[in-house]
Amino acid sequence: MFIITTYLILGTIWSCWLENYTTKELAPPYNQPWTNWERAYHIVLFAYTFLVFVYNIIKEIFKENQE
Repeated sequence: MFIITTYLILGTIWSCWLENYTTKELAPPYNQPWTNWERAYHIVLFAYTFLVFVYNIIKEIFKENQE
């Protein structure tokens, strides 16, 4: 039970940060408020969405260095 609780807490922290980042930093139309379904998705699957986020940041860093 402790592992599940920890996982959901980490997912909630990730989801809150990601929602804040996307609504404040991205240009329209990508800066829209999230729905509850989107929040639940990122909480439950935060490990996957976190890895996708990190992968794309690293990809952009290397893309900028090659130019």
